[in-house]
Amino acid sequence: MNKLLKYIVVMKLIILITALSLQVSAAVYGQQVTISYTNAPLREVMTAVRKQSGYNFLFQSEYLKNAKPVTINLNNASIEKTLQSIFQDQPFSYRIDGKVITIKPKEKDKSFIEKIKDFFSVITFKGKVTDEDGTPLPGATVRAGNKATLTNTSGEFSLSGVEENTDVEVSYIGYAPVRVKASSVYITIHLTRKAGELEEVKINKGYYSTTKELNTGNVTLVRGEDLRKNNTGDPLIALEGQVPGLYIEQTSGVPGSQINVKLRGQNSLRGDANAPLYIVDGVPFPSASLTQGTTIAGAGGSLNPLANIGLNDIEKIEVLKDADATAIYGSRGANGVILITTKKGIEGKTRVDVNFNSGVGKISNKLDLMGTEQYLAMRNQAFANDGATPSAADNDINGQWGNIHQYTDWQKVLIGGTSHITNANASVSGGNAQTQFLFGGAYRKEGTVFPGDYRDLKTSGHASINHESENKKFHSNISVGYLDDNNVLPATDFTQNILLAPNTPPIYNADGTLNWQNSKWVNPLWLTSKKATTITDNLNTALSLSYEVIKGLSINNRMGYTDIRSSFSNINSYSNFNPAITIPPNSRQNIFGNSGVKTWIIEPSINFTKKIGGGTLESLLGATFQQNDQKALLEAALGFSSPSIVNNIAAATTQIVINYT
Repeated sequence: MNKLLKYIVVMKLIILITALSLQVSAAVYGQQVTISYTNAPLREVMTAVRKQSGYNFLFQSEYLKNAKPVTINLNNASIEKTLQSIFQDQPFSYRIDGKVITIKPKEKDKSFIEKIKDFFSVITFKGKVTDEDGTPLPGATVRAGNKATLTNTSGEFSLSGVEENTDVEVSYIGYAPVRVKASSVYITIHLTRKAGELEEVKINKGYYSTTKELNTGNVTLVRGEDLRKNNTGDPLIALEGQVPGLYIEQTSGVPGSQINVKLRGQNSLRGDANAPLYIVDGVPFPSASLTQGTTIAGAGGSLNPLANIGLNDIEKIEVLKDADATAIYGSRGANGVILITTKKGIEGKTRVDVNFNSGVGKISNKLDLMGTEQYLAMRNQAFANDGATPSAADNDINGQWGNIHQYTDWQKVLIGGTSHITNANASVSGGNAQTQFLFGGAYRKEGTVFPGDYRDLKTSGHASINHESENKKFHSNISVGYLDDNNVLPATDFTQNILLAPNTPPIYNADGTLNWQNSKWVNPLWLTSKKATTITDNLNTALSLSYEVIKGLSINNRMGYTDIRSSFSNINSYSNFNPAITIPPNSRQNIFGNSGVKTWIIEPSINFTKKIGGGTLESLLGATFQQNDQKALLEAALGFSSPSIVNNIAAATTQIVINYT
């Protein structure tokens, strides 16, 4: 047996020059202001006050045309005293609301009636939202009660139908929200960035990591807890709807069925050439479907191998969509890259987590079909319209089957069952500053809506150990994941029979056996005896080592091994077929086979990092050594004389063996 052996040696030099903004320590804003100006513009003085105190000024720009130069000299003055000194000779009044100072022209004293009128007046609140440097923030949310709007590309907004002095909240992702009072005056609202929020979100981009703030590529991060909100056992199905541009199509509703994945559209005329590259803990994971002996699992009767990754073991998934994918992984990433990171141990006291849940599933939508009386009237009218007479084969209206009183809802019989779903998982984690560990296991059983004992049963285990030396120069991580999947499905898709005539003969005889009505019809429930069993074992291991030789220079090695083995059997014994019909010689069959994929990868690398001014220079020199080994065996045994001997291959009159490498 020849093995497909591929050695891929890729030498890469990736120089990443990241321009970092100068970081200014986040000083706690105080209310003491030290300021000294002579005949300075009012805007310049307000900017200086804002930087020292953290108070934002809201005003209409055209008001400043009437502003007078400011001469001021204060040392450690309160914000109130500072404002009094600034505006004592100005044609403006000011109001302090929290951290917001609203500026507007001074008005003549109004009468009591005018004040009451103004209080109940409805206005259109207009303004502009910017960051600390005055850069417009498009898409910021401006909300007053149940009314809300978004800023346009210039950062401007218009919120109509609000009462003056109503509380308005302005928010933007990554920035601290600000509350202001609605006013008829056009205002500019400055938002302050939340310190550290973007920097703390780490994004894995394959051979290196970055922060959300510094990321320049198109990467979508989905956390494991968000995946597990969808009660499914397949990571790909759990991703559906969570990644823009990721198209996921489940070709069948049965558990573990074939799934088609396209990232940013179809890139090839070959359907099997559009799948993205999957990486699990740095190890490439085969995306080709494994053969299975059933057609009900989807196109080609195949199962999705990614269903054999424990969903509870996943910490996060990152999807690379643009040049990041090809720059790092070459042509393998032409269709995008999906990076799966499994859970790791966390420093702290030993923690035990146990989760259990169960549920049910049913078909949500069914066809609205005719009753027997309507159906027979329609059929008879059709023959009358054509001037035709029912033939001997038209058993539904020639009297061979039931009359208007016989009714069978085939949707209810064939797909109207209840799928019972059970999930259970447990984990133990903990460790100290140097070593952390995690050990976990999971169990999932999912039934089907078909009549008969069909189900998908998964059991999995996951282990991870991290270690760091006391001098923090040496780092290591090893993770091992194993999953066993036992899948039993109908060997033939019998759902097409849901459109059988409603007046078919009764399904069962009085003794509980299948009714064949003197061979006047083929009872579809005989197909439930044709079962296809697929057993899949998935072993995924990864080891990473890193040592810092000198400050900024480290040598690394990442190794991984994946072994997926699948075996299936499809037995058609005709044990409950119509006894009045003689079974053809080769109809009784036992078709079985196995397939497997083994992948190992070794990636040594050298990393160099050096801070230069306000930026950081990062360089990576590495190589990739990889081997893939695929093989498959298919054997068919035909011509069993009796249903009781189909498990005895030697009893078959014909045997066919096919090897794939």
